[in-house]
Amino acid sequence: MRGPLAHAPRRLFFGVWLALSSLVFPASAQEQLPADLELALRALQDNERERLTRQIGSVEELPFYRAELKVDLAEKIVTGTLRIRYAVRLRSVHGLWLYVQANAADGTHVELSQAVRDNKAAIVEQPSPTLYRVTLNPPVAATQSVDVELQLRAPLPDAEGGPYGYSEQLISLAGLLPVVCTDTEQSELVDESNGVGEGLPRRVGNWLISVQVPAGWKAFGPQETVGEVPAADSGTRYVFTGAAARDFPLVLTRGYQTLTMQVGNVTLESHFLPADARAGGEVLRHAAAALAEFEKRLGPLPWRRLKVVSMPLNNGHQGFGFSGLMPLPRSLYTGPVDPLVALGVSDVSIPPLLREEWSDIGPASRYTLAFAAAHQVAHQYFGALVGNDVYETPVVDEALAQAMALRFLEWKHGRKHAEAMKKAQWVRIYQLFRWGGGNDDAANRPSSQFDSSLEYTALTFGKAPFLYDEARKRMGDGALGRALKRYVDDYAHLQASADTLLQMLSAEAPAQAQALEQLQTRFWNQAHGDEDLDPAKMNPPAPSSTQRK
Repeated sequence: MRGPLAHAPRRLFFGVWLALSSLVFPASAQEQLPADLELALRALQDNERERLTRQIGSVEELPFYRAELKVDLAEKIVTGTLRIRYAVRLRSVHGLWLYVQANAADGTHVELSQAVRDNKAAIVEQPSPTLYRVTLNPPVAATQSVDVELQLRAPLPDAEGGPYGYSEQLISLAGLLPVVCTDTEQSELVDESNGVGEGLPRRVGNWLISVQVPAGWKAFGPQETVGEVPAADSGTRYVFTGAAARDFPLVLTRGYQTLTMQVGNVTLESHFLPADARAGGEVLRHAAAALAEFEKRLGPLPWRRLKVVSMPLNNGHQGFGFSGLMPLPRSLYTGPVDPLVALGVSDVSIPPLLREEWSDIGPASRYTLAFAAAHQVAHQYFGALVGNDVYETPVVDEALAQAMALRFLEWKHGRKHAEAMKKAQWVRIYQLFRWGGGNDDAANRPSSQFDSSLEYTALTFGKAPFLYDEARKRMGDGALGRALKRYVDDYAHLQASADTLLQMLSAEAPAQAQALEQLQTRFWNQAHGDEDLDPAKMNPPAPSSTQRK
């Protein structure tokens, strides 16, 4: 056994895991599972395991990630051992591909080495910055499973503001843990990630993660904390579980405060700095209100616990749709923020002439925090529960999250304020992009084909959500609501395509099927933004004829 815990205390720690699992989850009457996997499934609500099994088959078919990590602030490094149990489904597999989101920016963060396959040394290669491949020789036959162990070494974040970033009081290790990104061997797979968007698609998996942090720091993961004990040398060791999760970000905080609220069967947490206590409470109330509205219309989320955390985000990051964890930019906590600044647009980049012309932005600022919180809660349904290819078709979950956040404002605060937010954020972000010389283009394309975060935001957050605004006018609230509910029911824990929801919308309103298809083509695949979002008042550059099919 290798890694920083390869000694007696580690064996004792695994014993604690097993003891916890036997207390928390006695052997299931439906399915006899390993004790560590039973412990991981604690993160699910009581009735969710039945839905998960119905959707994917045995939970043992999902990738199972286990890790023992140590954070060393003196050496500025994270080290540890990662184990992945992977079940092969349809055909034999010659290699296991692992995607490391933390390497998307510059490729220097996470290093995986010393691969072991079923207790025998295996070859591990890194064909691109974010992709590792463990050779499986001999290959793993269909319906069989394989256990792979790797050593993980990663310098702590050296920049503030991203998902893998730091501040004096928060260290975000989102993307540190790799995920299996393909079911079968994909030797032609090339990662073209440019840091825009959220990387490659991820199949849901189960997680059992422990991390040791230095004295004075706390750690939390996206779902359940099942252990917190003093470490043998110094600091504290935490044990976290996650179930049916597409990722597992770790966050370390120092001096943060926490408020909780119960929403049905879900415990909602808000983590924030003491100076932002008022806003931290508001975020909790907004997120709770959004969750209550969405559960009423879309059904329950699968997890027992959701967490929203204030983070120092920049470079256009508005948050991330992790399974059970919802980061929000700390800039939203420090006072009223206009909707454009909430999208990562610096206030000084908005010319005075436009600022004066866009006087409608000011009143909408009152609801920016509520809208941002609702957007992240919506991602728990669209992106986390119902997956999509966030690399090839990021517009799918982003446009839906924007549309649902706007509906929440209407349900909770009235249509007047929802319309003001739509104009202040959806329309204005597109207009600002065009004013600065950006060309209208297709929103439905891989994240690597966007030239900047501003272009990505203007087209996927600004223009693309108008599909659902226009669809509502043609279908009516009832048919639209039924299609969204069916979308969640049918594709929970699975992956939807770019056309899946369109097909459900058309099934609910067959007389409008052709019109709905034309709307999706118009707002997602063509360049009609200047016409549809009416930027004439700000005299933008001449529209580009560029158009992607």
